[in-house]
Amino acid sequence: MFRSEWNQEALPTPPDIPGYHLCWLSTTNAYDPIHKRMRLGYEPVKAEELPGFESFKVKSGEHSGFVACNEMVLYKMPMEIYQEIMREVHHYAPQEEADKIRVQVEQLQGARDSNGRRLATVEGEGLGQLDSATAAPVF
Repeated sequence: MFRSEWNQEALPTPPDIPGYHLCWLSTTNAYDPIHKRMRLGYEPVKAEELPGFESFKVKSGEHSGFVACNEMVLYKMPMEIYQEIMREVHHYAPQEEADKIRVQVEQLQGARDSNGRRLATVEGEGLGQLDSATAAPVF
């Protein structure tokens, strides 16, 4: 409580719910709407699930009974699903992009102009790191 007094945090930090990832979702964000997150597996957190958060319980309306702060509603997702999504978005997708870059560079290195000179050279050893396989992390 002392630390949060000095930080400019607009949202309270909820306690962990074992086996779940928690996330505050905006009810006003058109780019990342709640219904999109619900299709991924997020579900709203009921005030009864979080001791000490009774004051954040929505009294009426669409989000009645759930934990909310201003336009933000607290949602949870089973940790297994969260880990799968994070691996896909932050591990496998970047690896695929790295593979595309590597292929493009290899093609450019072989390209030559009308005088037979190479069109591209690679400086440094950054491309070597693109080939190094890494294990998927735990997020």
